[in-house]
Amino acid sequence: MSTLFFEKKHNMCALLDENHEKATGYKDCIRWLKSSQIHYAISHSPTIYELHIRDFSRTAVLNVARQPSRICSKVNGHDIEFIEADLARILRLEGDVGDEVRMSAEEVYGALRTTGYEGTMLGERKMEFVKSYLINE
Repeated sequence: MSTLFFEKKHNMCALLDENHEKATGYKDCIRWLKSSQIHYAISHSPTIYELHIRDFSRTAVLNVARQPSRICSKVNGHDIEFIEADLARILRLEGDVGDEVRMSAEEVYGALRTTGYEGTMLGERKMEFVKSYLINE
């Protein structure tokens, strides 16, 4: 897989003006983006720390012992914990927490590869992805 590089054109702020002359045909998309949770990220230039993303991905676990279920992780030495339903709400995921949305391992790996992920998840064990947790077989 090729190495991803940050360039000046990456993380540029988007002008979301549906009245702009070049916005013809994109008005519905612009309205949707303005109403979505990603509006801030595309209209501002937030600093994103790759190390923090890697820390979260490496240490995140789903804790179902306490209800509602929580995602626990450690980022930059700090414990992070949030309710799974809050993440679904913030990301505007459809359906209820716990609704099974099954994907093959190859679909999961394929999606991760598009983000630059190289390697395996949970070793080489066969697994099945379910929206709220991973089932190891």
